[in-house]
Amino acid sequence: MVKVLQLKHQLQNIKNRAGTITDFVLKVKTIGDSLKVDGQTVSENDLILSILHGVGHEYDFVVTVIISQRNNMTF
Repeated sequence: MVKVLQLKHQLQNIKNRAGTITDFVLKVKTIGDSLKVDGQTVSENDLILSILHGVGHEYDFVVTVIISQRNNMTF
């Protein structure tokens, strides 16, 4: 249970700290996969929101465009 709580905390608070976007997305995916292995439900929306929240202010324009889309996005 402690591991699940730690992973959920990481997913909610993950930030891209000067790494590439690819590395950041892979970190988010790895956390999501670990939660799924532990029997937790993680939606694609949860993963996408974690990424959008954690990319940093330099991506604000991209985040705004993505959020304003009416189509459902997939991870």
